[in-house]
Amino acid sequence: MKSRIFLAGCLLLLLSATLIAQNINPRKDLGFAQIAAGSGYETVLNITNRGTANYGGTLYLYRAPGVRWSPLVNGTAVINGSWSLTILPGETIRLRITVPGTIEQGFAVIRSAGVPGSQPDMHVVEQTNFLEGTLTYYVTSGTTVVDSIGIQPSSEVYLATIPFDDFNTIALALANANDRSANVKLTVYSAAGALVKSITQVLVNKQHLAQYLYQYPWQFSPGGQATRGRLDIQSDLPILIAALTDVGGQSSSLPLLPAVKAYTYILTVGGKVVDRGEMSLWFDGPYVQGYIRPFPDGPFPVLTSYLVGNLVNGILTMNYIVGENYSEPSLIYLVVNPFSPSLGTAEGTTGFGWSLLPPYGLQAGPGGQLKFTMTAVN
Repeated sequence: MKSRIFLAGCLLLLLSATLIAQNINPRKDLGFAQIAAGSGYETVLNITNRGTANYGGTLYLYRAPGVRWSPLVNGTAVINGSWSLTILPGETIRLRITVPGTIEQGFAVIRSAGVPGSQPDMHVVEQTNFLEGTLTYYVTSGTTVVDSIGIQPSSEVYLATIPFDDFNTIALALANANDRSANVKLTVYSAAGALVKSITQVLVNKQHLAQYLYQYPWQFSPGGQATRGRLDIQSDLPILIAALTDVGGQSSSLPLLPAVKAYTYILTVGGKVVDRGEMSLWFDGPYVQGYIRPFPDGPFPVLTSYLVGNLVNGILTMNYIVGENYSEPSLIYLVVNPFSPSLGTAEGTTGFGWSLLPPYGLQAGPGGQLKFTMTAVN
């Protein structure tokens, strides 16, 4: 795609919700980090309801934080920045966003009419519809399409990494859809893994930034320092991110990979250390996955266990199984509150272990309440 889409500042991030943390409900909402229309540009959203019930929701469009945008959708003017949607089971709809005249840009989110937190009873949620979608930019000359680029929907992330081939070709957009400021740490590493520069960018609530990576306040001229390498993005609140690369006037999207955060941990009961080890976590929206492994000097066998959990509203919950070759497994459940991947140390004051085999049944582990302390190592 032409570089003009960057020069016009079209890399804008979606903002609309007012929740503290996860604002994009997975598989129920969709976010699109960049909408461009006008002067030969148009944006097409293709949205599918993979379910057995009707999907009801609203497309919200913004040109700037808190400012609604009313372009044309399928040739009809949007009213006050919102467009109601009904998608039948299995149906795919096409939303073509255009404006007459000069180029305009903004961001969009499709929000379901029934998601957790939107109703007094959060269990009143339609469970048999699920939203999927894509975004495609089209550049036309007259009636001829001369270029196009596809973008995947945006999701909220705490940690992400972008390996790059040329620092100067990366366009990066950040947005904070929370109700309080987010502290975003951007770190550039060389191809050899050497630290080049790290900066912290404060995003106030509903703020977004959209510019080339070299335009951020690095206070250095990259030159050969970071021609090839990686960018790590870490935030104490979940933020929205989009990235494109622009080479020779041709643009393409860059996938965002959830980055891995490594920790050591100490598990105590009544002030006595009962286990020590290491763990690694990665965050994909509210979902948490990882590994946990006791150190050899602990009471548990040195087995690597899978770990799953959630991070919602600053509360981390995790579950994992321990046991000798899993022949006598015990389930460990942990709650760490408050938690953010940006914290160096976090503690969980609630935790229980259960035996999963009879005759033990489901009963609290030794001492009942546990204390779980995590210390970041990267």
